[in-house]
Amino acid sequence: MYGNHGWCASCGMPNITQTGSLVLKNNGMTEPTGAWLPNWRHDSICVDPGLSEEIRSEFDLELREVEIRGQVREKLAFQIVPAISKQPWFRPEELTSVLSEAHGVAGRDCGQCQRWRWMPLDSKHLPKPNIESSSGLSLAASPEFFGDGRKSFRLLAIDPRLAELIVSRSPGDFLVRSWHHPAGE
Repeated sequence: MYGNHGWCASCGMPNITQTGSLVLKNNGMTEPTGAWLPNWRHDSICVDPGLSEEIRSEFDLELREVEIRGQVREKLAFQIVPAISKQPWFRPEELTSVLSEAHGVAGRDCGQCQRWRWMPLDSKHLPKPNIESSSGLSLAASPEFFGDGRKSFRLLAIDPRLAELIVSRSPGDFLVRSWHHPAGE
């Protein structure tokens, strides 16, 4: 996705925008259907060829072929590449308060790349984000990174029509949550 030197080996944060394909290893994987998230890239939505064609016809999105090592079939899966928002989605003082309460610490600087990553927390417990800068985009990723250990991810904002389409193809794999949810839901 980011080349050999495009991300930090210590924390997993990309240092550049995505330049290549998501690479998966075929360990007896069945033919993918519908939509899914790879178990180590929580901000990468993958879809089967049929769903990718439907998405291409209805939305202005970049889809990249997923490279599945050990697989001889072509065009088995595609990744929907989100646009990275330029403006922060969260006020740092609000994230610091919520995440410090949940984890005892809000986040950490990576010892290797010196970049900040917020601790992870279910979106229903996060403050309401300001995603106005992402309005008009079918799929946007937060500029803020979250995660712990060697995993990092960005939060995603998805056009409701695209979310409905993805859920209709993989109803047991996705939960759509509105950022405008009332407290307690």
